[in-house]
This record gives sequence, C-alpha cells and structure tokens, in this order.
Amino acid sequence: MIQYRVEVTYANGASIRPTPSTNNVSVGVYPAGSIFYASALVADKDDPTNSNKSWAVVESDPVNMYKYAGMFVAVKYPSASGP
Repeated sequence: MIQYRVEVTYANGASIRPTPSTNNVSVGVYPAGSIFYASALVADKDDPTNSNKSWAVVESDPVNMYKYAGMFVAVKYPSASGP
C-alpha cells in the first residue's frame, strides 16, 4: 500500500472531517507543522470533478496514532485549510 507523509503547512491548521467535504463538522484539527500519514488522495464528495479539491485519507499520526484513521483532511482546497 502506498503511504504519503503529509505535513500541514496551512497557518490555521487543517480540519479533520468524517467525509471529504467542507460541509461536514470537523472532528479535530492538525495544527500547522503537524505530520500525518495518508493512504490515498480522493476527490471532494460535493464537487468530484473539480481537480482543485482533493483530500487525504488519514491512516495515522505520531500523536494520536490511529484515532483519526479513515477520516479526511483537505490537501488541496481553495481558500480552506489544508497541508
């Protein structure tokens, strides 16, 4: 399985969401500088044909381990949080 090492570079951190959509409530936040590991990049649930919106599927992170496994973080999103 491919695994991506992702660093959050957005100054306000990156929201962790249950589905790949900013329309969902955040279940947590990775602060700027955080590292997490992702298994895949997926399209935005509400705008799947927009290549400017993509989400990472969280596998684990050094602080929370597997707490957020299966959740999503925006890695490419106009005017929104993301690493």
